[in-house]
Amino acid sequence: MDKLMNTPWFVKIISLVLAVLLFLIVTTETTPGDRNNSNVLPQVSETEEIYNVPIATHTEGPQYVVSDEAQTADIYLEGPTSVIRATLNQQNFEVFVDVTGLEPGTHEVDVQYSGFSNRLNVTLDPAQINVTIEPEVSNVYPVSIDYINQGNMAEGYSAGDAIVQPDSVRVTGPQSEMERIALVKTWIDLANISETFQSNALVKVYDQRGNELDVTVEPSSVEVEVPVAAPSKTVPIEAVGTGDAAEGFEVSNLSPTPQQVTISGPQNVLDGIERIQTEGIDLSGIDSSDAIEIGLDLPESITADPETVTVDVTVDEIPDATVQVPEVQVQAENAPEGEEIAISAPQGGVMNVSATGAESILSGLTNEDIIVIADLSGLGQGTHEVPLQVTPVDGIAFTLPRQTAVVTIGTPDNTEAPPPANTEDTDAETDTTATDAA
Repeated sequence: MDKLMNTPWFVKIISLVLAVLLFLIVTTETTPGDRNNSNVLPQVSETEEIYNVPIATHTEGPQYVVSDEAQTADIYLEGPTSVIRATLNQQNFEVFVDVTGLEPGTHEVDVQYSGFSNRLNVTLDPAQINVTIEPEVSNVYPVSIDYINQGNMAEGYSAGDAIVQPDSVRVTGPQSEMERIALVKTWIDLANISETFQSNALVKVYDQRGNELDVTVEPSSVEVEVPVAAPSKTVPIEAVGTGDAAEGFEVSNLSPTPQQVTISGPQNVLDGIERIQTEGIDLSGIDSSDAIEIGLDLPESITADPETVTVDVTVDEIPDATVQVPEVQVQAENAPEGEEIAISAPQGGVMNVSATGAESILSGLTNEDIIVIADLSGLGQGTHEVPLQVTPVDGIAFTLPRQTAVVTIGTPDNTEAPPPANTEDTDAETDTTATDAA
């Protein structure tokens, strides 16, 4: 025996046998699907279950919506351990039903698979399912807005009607779902809101019972602008003028339109406001009625609607008044040099003068402001009846009780008696008016 083992032929035969065995082992591991080799070398195999795998839908042609009674399937695998492990790790398989070419209605179809090695035995549960094919329907719906937490806004603030862009969306889905649509809506949260804001809001579709429907919405969201109003109150408007009207005129009334204004702002500021004044209206030199647009004088943090008002300014001409100015002295001018002058009428050379004009001017008028002159130019000794003149004062008309004065020039012994005076001229009041030369 020892001699046999030491011969070269024995070693060559043993080497050949080992080489054949090694070849068979390698060939068995690297040639998938060759089941004849399993008789040469036994394989390690196992079974594996994969649960709740989603069932996909394959379809072509017209747009149909497919619903099925089973949304998932369980997969049972049997085969080499190494192949099963690779399958589980890679997850490159799919379970599906193919409904291409099927008409609307309910059909029983096979559940199929792809992506598994042909060295695995694959079993699906369920193997068949019923599917319902419905026509796809698409319609446009307006989007409505609902507020939540409206009672939790900042104190005194309120939300107005929202502005939605776009204000409608396209909804697409199976006919049975589309027939259930009752409301296409988005919700806006107003908790602690105190100013106008914008929000991107998702659009939801609901049935009559408030259940959300499984449909497609395009676009899926809309831009919503929510106008938020601050606390407000309505107060009267007070028109305020500055400056004085033209001489002889007065501003009798300032009437704003509108007479009330709505103001908004923090509640604590509003509580202290009873009225709103206009900005000062410049009335300097005004001599006729007018309508003037003017802004409102608003406190800080307060806004108003409207922000401007029209003020009707009523201007009246001031009626003239008449006053009696007593003891106005008649002044003799241009008397002959060295001669004595005596005025006998009016008595003592003094008269009461009527003055007519604006009250504002007359209020400061005194007898010293009125100059009544008897011009004696060219007259000699004797007694003369001399016309009276009044020096003009702007804005005032004067009325004298008589037009003439009786003036004696020289001593009484050297004078002749004056001609008889015209009683009507001397006794009756006579208008001698002096007004503004203009």
